[in-house]
Amino acid sequence: MKKFINLVVLVLLTSNLFAQITLEHSYPNGKWETSIAKLSNSGMKYQWVDVSTGVLKLYNLDHSLFKTITFPVLANVTNTEVGYVSETTFDLDAGVEFMVYYQDDNNWANSVTKIIDESGALILNAISETPSINTYDGVHGAIFNTPSGTKMILDNHSDSAAKVYNLPGTLIATAIKAPDYMNNDFLKSYPNPAENYIHLAYTFPSNIREAQVSIYNIEGKVVRTYTIDNNYKELLIDTQEFSNGTYLCQIESSGLKIASTKFMVQK
Repeated sequence: MKKFINLVVLVLLTSNLFAQITLEHSYPNGKWETSIAKLSNSGMKYQWVDVSTGVLKLYNLDHSLFKTITFPVLANVTNTEVGYVSETTFDLDAGVEFMVYYQDDNNWANSVTKIIDESGALILNAISETPSINTYDGVHGAIFNTPSGTKMILDNHSDSAAKVYNLPGTLIATAIKAPDYMNNDFLKSYPNPAENYIHLAYTFPSNIREAQVSIYNIEGKVVRTYTIDNNYKELLIDTQEFSNGTYLCQIESSGLKIASTKFMVQK
């Protein structure tokens, strides 16, 4: 009997060694737009977004459709992102709510952040405000659970203020996109504050060969752009013509944000 049990275990172990990785499902046009959202009441869902038509679809883990939600499409913006798909963060009813962030790289004052529920109703319309860039995590780094409640920080590009919003619920929803470059240490600036020159030390993810560096002033206007590749690890920037103040440096490749950092010029 003992020999028989050992034989069964050996067969099971051997079969596991030859187990194959199989493709479970494919979402058409899902490149960079598919992630997993964890809803507080309904559990984990696949999240697919088409920003060109303003459609958010949530799928169950068996890939059956859970909900289709629409949101406005704004013309003359350079980037639209959907984040914080949630059931109990922006209000406390049973429906789904989410953030849509419309970014205008040419004039950040034209950017807007909207909080929308699944019926299309507008919960918040924050004109000229974007998810706080102080978190270096784009749309997914603007909401925090604190001992004083759940807070959302938006940067206002009209008056340069940081607006702290108190939210009625708790942040439970998470969206995971792979790879999550913005949480990695791909970009550093020194000295900070800078006087005449600043060094930008960068590292590319293994699948990226070339990228673009954009430097924005506090008004959200592009003051310098560069193209970089992975042959070098550092960019030396002459800041003698920069005015004193705070600047945002952002690295992108094919529309994908890799990293960002802030630095100050003080002469």
